[in-house]
Amino acid sequence: VLSLADRGYVARIHPLELWTVAFLRQHPDSGKSELARASEQELLEVYAWLFKTHRKAAQDSRIRL
Repeated sequence: VLSLADRGYVARIHPLELWTVAFLRQHPDSGKSELARASEQELLEVYAWLFKTHRKAAQDSRIRL
C-alpha cells in the first residue's frame, strides 16, 4: 500500500490535492473548517520529511528565510 506522499508522486499531483478530492467526494457538504480539521494527520504525514532536522537546507528553501 502506497503512502499518500507516494501516491502523489506517482500521479504527479500534490498529495493533499488527492486527499482533498477524496474527502470532498465522501463529504460533499463539508466546509473549509471541517476540511482543515480532517486534514491535520495528512498534513503531518505529507510534510514529515520537512521537519527532520538533517534537512535544514530544504527547510530554509521552503520557508525562504
